[in-house]
Amino acid sequence: MDNAVLNTAKRVILQAAKSLPIIMISFIGFLALALGNLSLFILFLGHSILLPVAVYISQFLFDKISTTPESKAQYFKESGQATSLIELPDNGEPVNVAPSFWLAHVLFFLGYILANAVSIMMIPDDPKLNSNLTKNRKFRAGVIIGTTIMFSLIVSLLRYRTNSETLRGIVIAFIVGGFLGYGWYQFADICGARAADIFGVALQMMPASATDEKPMTCVYAPKP
Repeated sequence: MDNAVLNTAKRVILQAAKSLPIIMISFIGFLALALGNLSLFILFLGHSILLPVAVYISQFLFDKISTTPESKAQYFKESGQATSLIELPDNGEPVNVAPSFWLAHVLFFLGYILANAVSIMMIPDDPKLNSNLTKNRKFRAGVIIGTTIMFSLIVSLLRYRTNSETLRGIVIAFIVGGFLGYGWYQFADICGARAADIFGVALQMMPASATDEKPMTCVYAPKP
């Protein structure tokens, strides 16, 4: 009984891991529409349109470059080689991982998050703000930057250790996915998405004038 439960839980976790990009994109689209967040909406467009086109072009180019078995081994993985973390479809055909859609989507998202955090970190200090609020903003942005970089490296390492990626495929994924996601946020910034930062760090910084006086309310007092 216990083994059956553990096996079921393992299958659910593996299936969720394989479906992570689809789940992530769907959730981003839902939040973008529900919250009216321009930054998330532009991120959703990048995942839905821009990145798939970039991955297809990259895979096409490296497919043409790979003319020998040695070169194909740098950009392709056999479909049944993945181990316990992420399984590739076992249809007997080599899978192009220059880059893989899975890693490209994850790194695109993380690149976008990284660019967002860097932009919040680089906001000029406002002398009207309490210095503690400014330090808090920079600290939170720094935590997001460090966590994003660390998670990118961990995910890439896990994918490589489970034989789902090649070293060159991971490098290409960082270029096509990560750098493109970082640049896509710059486009979102031009479109006015900076004020609607994803984590709401900047929006939580109130000017000093907002805390100078106690809030006042109007209360109806009937005459006797």
